[in-house]
Amino acid sequence: MLIINMLWKFLIKAVLFYVLVPRVFLALPQDASLVTQALVHGLVFGVLDHFANKFLKPMFEPFENPDSREDHPCPDKYEKCPSGNGNCRLIGEIYNHC
Repeated sequence: MLIINMLWKFLIKAVLFYVLVPRVFLALPQDASLVTQALVHGLVFGVLDHFANKFLKPMFEPFENPDSREDHPCPDKYEKCPSGNGNCRLIGEIYNHC
């Protein structure tokens, strides 16, 4: 399953990259040099890739860690997070990272 997950992520990045190569489908800004267009397309690729990963991550999570939904006990000096997501945090953690 991990290989299928990796292939989907690679395919999404490859399609985004191909679509956002300057002068393939569009050129932003149109009257700028190729270097400027490449920089703008690189920024757009980074933003779109970030949001694609953010919105598609819940779809891929069961394939990455299939036993993540099982409740496991926390190790010594750790406690369950109050959010109820099954994660553990260091006892006395003041930043409340869960």
